[in-house]
Amino acid sequence: MPSVDVVSSEEEVPVTVEIKRLEARRMLRVRHLGPYSECGSAWERLMPFAGRHGLFGPHTVCFGLSHDDPQKTPPEEIRYDACISVPDDFVAEPPFELFDFEGGEYAATLHRGSYAGLAQAYDLLHCEWLPKSGRELRAGPCVEVYLNWPHEVAPEELRTEVLMPLE
Repeated sequence: MPSVDVVSSEEEVPVTVEIKRLEARRMLRVRHLGPYSECGSAWERLMPFAGRHGLFGPHTVCFGLSHDDPQKTPPEEIRYDACISVPDDFVAEPPFELFDFEGGEYAATLHRGSYAGLAQAYDLLHCEWLPKSGRELRAGPCVEVYLNWPHEVAPEELRTEVLMPLE
């Protein structure tokens, strides 16, 4: 699908927004309630559980679901899900729960750097790209696909794909 370059007003460099289709899949999640800046605790619970249950493999997908706009939602009510793909026959244990991620079309951009800067990627998609795109926002959470992890690289080398659901 075609990509579109948007010039970020803060950086004055082109940022690519692509339309991507994510596959539907069975997922395991653990919910974090509170500010997005504290959602690492969900990963600290999910990753050891996933490791103990042999969930990591070449086709494993890990992503975060950001359900709420922190500009409109009180910090203590913000919902974030740390998620990992699982086989269809996997049985969950509380506080982990299974769900079917529906997939679909998403506008996607790549954020380079610390997770603290992810708000810029969301602003780019929602405030700059969407109004000019001719597309409509679909109900549902935004997706963060983590292409590397803080224990692997320095914060400035982190790469996160930020995806916004589209009609």
